[in-house]
Amino acid sequence: MEGKKVAKSIAASHAGLSVSDVVFSKVKLEREDDSLQAPVEFSNI
Repeated sequence: MEGKKVAKSIAASHAGLSVSDVVFSKVKLEREDDSLQAPVEFSNI
C-alpha cells in the first residue's frame, strides 16, 4: 500500500534516519477527524 510506504519514509526522515536504517514493527493507517493518521513504530538497527 502506497500510504504505508509514505508513512514509513516520513517517520524515518523525521527521526533523522533512512528507511533502510530501521526495522518497522507497526504501520497502521487510520482516519481520525477527517484526516489520515499513520501511527508508526520502529527501531534503529
